[in-house]
Formats: sequence, structure tokens, C-alpha cells
Amino acid sequence: MTTPAIECVSLTKSFGELAAVDGLTFGVEPGTVTGFVGHNGAGKTTTLRVLLGLARPTRGEAFLFGVPSGRADRAHLARVGYLPEAPAFYRWMTPRESLVFTGEILGLDAARSRSRAAEVMGLFGLSPKADRRIAGFSKGERQRLGLAQAMMGEPELLILDEPTSGLDPIGRHELLSLVADIRSELTIFFSSHILEDVENVCDRVVMIGRGRLLEQGELDEVLERHSSTGLTVRVRGGGDGLAAALRREDWAGDVSGTDTEVRLRAPLMARAEMELPRLVSAMGLALVGVEPSGGSLVDVYLGLTEGAGDE
Repeated sequence: MTTPAIECVSLTKSFGELAAVDGLTFGVEPGTVTGFVGHNGAGKTTTLRVLLGLARPTRGEAFLFGVPSGRADRAHLARVGYLPEAPAFYRWMTPRESLVFTGEILGLDAARSRSRAAEVMGLFGLSPKADRRIAGFSKGERQRLGLAQAMMGEPELLILDEPTSGLDPIGRHELLSLVADIRSELTIFFSSHILEDVENVCDRVVMIGRGRLLEQGELDEVLERHSSTGLTVRVRGGGDGLAAALRREDWAGDVSGTDTEVRLRAPLMARAEMELPRLVSAMGLALVGVEPSGGSLVDVYLGLTEGAGDE
């Protein structure tokens, strides 16, 4: 039986009375690209900190390659590369100097540090900027340098914490392309609240809310389990109570959302298409749009968090 690259068993981490992680159990198999999905504050970063031995669990256990977190002997962490949400560097250094320095910290000799730095700079498009001061780098360039730094030790497992957060569309596209380029070489654990990015690069997903497990499995299977025909209705105007009004209609199915954007899950589609314009008009609202919904990871997550009473 293959040892999971990552495993959490009833993991709980509390800060006073607040359980940031609450009885979380999941596993990540080697060779997979797994999305770790949750809104900001769902407990993702706290889970990563426990896994990396940066915080101790209150209860339960967390393992990397079968080794429990917090173990005094941290030799197993040499098999892990980690990109934090906001990687920090000595700004007066160049990428070449920073990566060589990282290699020496990891125990590589000077010659191997230099050759490995050249390899990862080439891999992540940093060679033309190898001797520029990091102080002048954009956020996207710093993220690429952080990814290169995480790969210096040729890890078996790469943990990414919100790698595309704060990037512009071009920066996001470039970083996701880089992740796609290396996905066949190692196990990747991709923590993010941007569900579109997870759909683009991951083949498995672990979804959490308020520190608790909501769903896990192959991405296609999770989407299939939770997909249902639906509509997203957008309106404009001064009226109130559209969501409440729709809940009284037998053709509307399950209703959620706000009074300006309402989601109907599993409505009686033919009747809904006829009755919606009449209802919206009668309430003095303008119908901005009606779109099909129900087939994306965003829809799945919203449905699961609403069902769990999450915010």
C-alpha cells in the first residue's frame, strides 16, 4: 500500500475557543495534483502550517510521507518544497544569488547550488533577470522566483499556498502554466480560494469550510456528484424579496443568493423560463440576465457551504 504524501486524521487546531481546523481528515496520494479549496479563513493556511511543523495540532494528527508533524527529526522536510502566499527575499540580492544561497542552506555544495539555480531559473523564465536586484521585481516575478526557490531541492512534494492571489490575469496565466509544466514530475498540493484556477490545473480536490471537510475526491467525480441543472438570475431595481418570493414557487427548486442575484438549483426549467420574467416584472424589477449554472466547482462549493451554514 502506497504511503500518502499528505494525510490528516481528525486534525484540530484551536486558538482559544476558535477551532481554525476542526476534525479534518483527508489524504493526498503521490503523483497527484490536488486542489485544497476553501474561502479566506476556512483553515487552509493553518492546516499547511501544522503539516510543515510550524504549528502544533491541538488534537489529531498530520503526516507528510507517513512522518508525523512536529517531529524533532525534520529530515523528511527535505522532500518538500513550499511556496507561501507572499514569499520573502533579501531585496538587495539577485535571483541568482538568492537561489544559490537557498541551495547552500539546503545542503548543496557550491557548484551544485549554482548549477541547480541556473536550471530552475531557466525552467521558470527567470534567466534574463538572473542578475537584476529583486527589489525591482513585480509580484508576478516574485511569485515565479518563489516557485523556483521551492524547487531548488528537487522536492517530491510541492505545497503552494494561494500562489495566484493578487496576480493580474497575465501573471495568473503564467504561473498556472508553470505549474502545469512541472505537474508530471512531482506531487502538488495547490491551496487556493480561486476555484477557477483549481479547475484548470488539478485532478483531485479537497474542499473545506470553517475548518471542516466538505468534500474530497477526483475533480470530475466531485463535479458529477453535485452537479444539477440550474439558473442564475440577475435583476436590478428597488424592489425587495425576490429570493423569498421564488421560494414560494413550486417551479423554482432550491433557491439561494441575494435579492439581486439568485440561484435556482433543479428548477422545473420550462415553467421557470416562462414564469421568471412575469414574477420579476410584477415586483417592479428589471431582469438583467438569466444564465445556466450548476456545472462548475464554484457552484459545488457554494452549494456545500450554504448547506453547512457557512458564510
